Amino acid sequence: MSQRQKILHVTTSVGPGGAENMMLNLVKQHDQKGRFESVIVTTNDTHPGSLREKLEQHARVIDLQLNTVLSPGFIKAFDRVIQQEQPQLIKVWEMDCGVVAGAVSKAMRQIPVVWGIHVMGIPDHPSFGAIGQAVRRRIIGLGSWFCNDRIASCSHRSMTRLDQEFGFPGGRMEWLPNGIDVSRFIPSEERRTTLREELGIPANATVIGLVARRNPVKNLPLFFDSVSEMMQRNKDVHFLWSGGMPEDAEDEIAEAYRRLPDPDRMHLAGFRSQSENVYPALDICTLTSESEAFPMVLLEALACGVLGVSTDVGDAGLIIDECGGVAASHQPAAIVEQWEKLLRLPETEWNRLQQKGVQRIREDFSIERSAERYAELFQSLIRSR
Repeated sequence: MSQRQKILHVTTSVGPGGAENMMLNLVKQHDQKGRFESVIVTTNDTHPGSLREKLEQHARVIDLQLNTVLSPGFIKAFDRVIQQEQPQLIKVWEMDCGVVAGAVSKAMRQIPVVWGIHVMGIPDHPSFGAIGQAVRRRIIGLGSWFCNDRIASCSHRSMTRLDQEFGFPGGRMEWLPNGIDVSRFIPSEERRTTLREELGIPANATVIGLVARRNPVKNLPLFFDSVSEMMQRNKDVHFLWSGGMPEDAEDEIAEAYRRLPDPDRMHLAGFRSQSENVYPALDICTLTSESEAFPMVLLEALACGVLGVSTDVGDAGLIIDECGGVAASHQPAAIVEQWEKLLRLPETEWNRLQQKGVQRIREDFSIERSAERYAELFQSLIRSR
């Protein structure tokens, strides 16, 4: 058997975020298919909910024990890893990481580099002020021309924006959408019944839910404010949040929760690592985020036979297609409008959309399909080296 080609994946975190989970699924697929040997290089493995243990089942993980890629010593430490590992290609999972690691890889070692884009545009960095943000955006824009061989964006909308607004090289960019494990996320009457019984939700109730961690970008107050308005207009619908608890902090989320007119119809599932057991209990899955690139939660929900409603972020509209709705604004009334629109559908149409969503995710957005796209890209760059 020929030796597998080695891919070095570079990231600042192996925490539980969307990009990190996609990295886990990708290296798992490439390992199981015998395509590549994967090595993960992270600057710091201290994030709560680290995926390191799961990653190490399919890849080696090297922790540089540095704060960021801007830390003194990163270039030397990263170049040492390159010399030791001798990878055929380097895949970088964040833009800041892409500039520094990409420059080292290409200028010093002439190794092909793929930038991965898993955000919308160039988000602000919490460590920089206004001037620093502008300088950083300029450096990333220039780096997009010189510090990679290809730019793979999970979001078609982000790819277009980076080209038009930030001057990225459009001809070097490629849309590689994320994928999910479609054997894990499936419609399940058993899972539906189990969670509903646990939370005290009537078996025949319509349930609108949100699966999102407690993070400002997820805009949970908008979800709870939308629930408040819907509760006043519809006395039968129940609601569910999985991802945390309102009392975890005294903030806008807790305040919005306390404003609910009928809290008995708001069911709290807390954080659940196995979200495939949550989605089947829902009828409509909602995303109220301020920003997303390619929201995995919508893929997972549709694959479970759940319709989707989302704010107009990233590729949400592309994912949902006709199997739900996209709110016209980030206002409760706009979210409620989409919920009510779906609830008015005849049962036959509802069932048709459920089936179409499941089939479409299985055919177009499985992790197998995504891993194959990445493998083709990696192989083409390795061959042209």
